[in-house]
Amino acid sequence: MKRRVLFTLLTLFIMAGSLRSQTDVGLSPVALLFGGLKASVEGGLNDHWGLDGDILIAEDVLLLTFAGKHYFNAKEGLDGFNAGVFVGGGPDIGGGLGFLAGYKVISQKKIFFEVSLGLGRGFGDLEFIPYGKLNIGYRFVRKQKD
Repeated sequence: MKRRVLFTLLTLFIMAGSLRSQTDVGLSPVALLFGGLKASVEGGLNDHWGLDGDILIAEDVLLLTFAGKHYFNAKEGLDGFNAGVFVGGGPDIGGGLGFLAGYKVISQKKIFFEVSLGLGRGFGDLEFIPYGKLNIGYRFVRKQKD
């Protein structure tokens, strides 16, 4: 189980590093309060489209979610209102596919706050699959070479 978790985290960071010049890395304070860890990495394909990978690790739970998001009227890259699709699940519950909507605010010091909700059709043991995110994180910006 630990090898799978480490492999998944490594994959998320490699995926984010290979995208555009900004990468958002966040943690959920709600999961930390309940003894779990929910981390996410989002990288931009351009200023309006982002790819997001989430992992939730709790006592005997491992959930992975990947999402594609479109940001409407983005001012600082990937920020503001967004909508998209997600696919996710875990080894014990099966997976699912659904839609999400959310909002991200970023400060001048590159600290962001993000909230998202979604719902989808579950495959396997779940009839539906929920999506929720309440993240605080930091935006890493790669300097462009001249």
